[in-house]
Amino acid sequence: MAELSDLEIQAIVTKIREEYKHYAKENPKMFKLLPFEERYTEVLRSRANIQSFLHAEVEFLEKLKQLHEENKKKAEIRNSNTIEKIIQEQEEKIKHYPKIDFHPSARNDLKYFYGAMVEFVENELVLLNRIFKGTPEIRTLQDHFIVIERIGVRYKTNPSMRIVEHINTINNFRGNSSKIEQDTQVIIRDTCIALKNLILNLDDILHKNRFHEERTPIEEKDPPKLKALYEGLNNSKTIQKIIDRCKGIIADFRMEGILGWKH
Repeated sequence: MAELSDLEIQAIVTKIREEYKHYAKENPKMFKLLPFEERYTEVLRSRANIQSFLHAEVEFLEKLKQLHEENKKKAEIRNSNTIEKIIQEQEEKIKHYPKIDFHPSARNDLKYFYGAMVEFVENELVLLNRIFKGTPEIRTLQDHFIVIERIGVRYKTNPSMRIVEHINTINNFRGNSSKIEQDTQVIIRDTCIALKNLILNLDDILHKNRFHEERTPIEEKDPPKLKALYEGLNNSKTIQKIIDRCKGIIADFRMEGILGWKH
């Protein structure tokens, strides 16, 4: 092996220092520059073979880098498994809602949320309109109904207005996952804000007894789920049950933290 010049030795030492500093940003416990500097100083002091020393140091550093990369890959796999587990756990929380598959590129949680809101409009909003029909309270509640109806009201076989807008977003941005995610979050957040405000209004109505306490009106044509949940209840019980349903949707779709609100 040809002897290294002083410039070549200095270049190798500089490169080793740079790599220790670079990798220390990711793993300071593994990549420690000070022990290398101490070994290097000792070699210079004892006039040992600097070329052999640097050859061994480069080999040692390469092994550290290889081990570091292997650990990173293992961590990525662990993180991936953890994320997958979290996603599965989240999906389990929302699987009891109907899933409406309106576009192959749409997010799964939005398909479930869409189903939840269609069901909410067909059941809970129908009852609230009946309970408060002709009362001053209906005007306050209507503002929240409008937001909920934009996603929850379908027109025969056509998707709701807000879902049509989302489909247009998917198509206009050619399935761009960032844009899809952004609009998905806006839809769920804005609708859950309406649900939160609906809860606050209904709570106020209950506490101030601003409703007629009578049997909740159920009709023969009503969906089976509506009948199963609310048939035979008085209005106060129905209102409280609708409040609880709103809270459940907000919690199941992880909106409590984003809304800065816990029930």
